[in-house]
Amino acid sequence: MTIQKQLLLDIKKIEDSSLLNQLYHYVQLMKKITTPYKNNLEHVLQFAGQISNDEAEELANGIENEFSKLEGEW
Repeated sequence: MTIQKQLLLDIKKIEDSSLLNQLYHYVQLMKKITTPYKNNLEHVLQFAGQISNDEAEELANGIENEFSKLEGEW
């Protein structure tokens, strides 16, 4: 028997609605925690092609110049 099937059997045995509510909220939280990067690529790719190569190079140079002025270890 798979863990998923065993969980379903165990959940079906729970009669306390308060406990089921807590379990439901726990599962919702776990879904958020365990899939943070699944859709991240789509969110990042929505910005693809938004700036030109010249603008991107200027931005990279600006970041490099500013970070090169920082002192201390990172």
